Amino acid sequence: MDYPWSSYLTVTSTKNTKLKRGDVLDYFNDLENFRYMHQTEGQDDDEQLQGLVVE
Repeated sequence: MDYPWSSYLTVTSTKNTKLKRGDVLDYFNDLENFRYMHQTEGQDDDEQLQGLVVE
């Protein structure tokens, strides 16, 4: 993992955590889509995240 302070591993883990894992995964619909969105590179982040941003 390139980012030592990332919560990615916590979200994808099944261990107990204070992180609201379910809330995070709800933004991505499920764990599979969460992983997919974090593996896509070179695409315009604004387009991918547009539906997830609340302004």
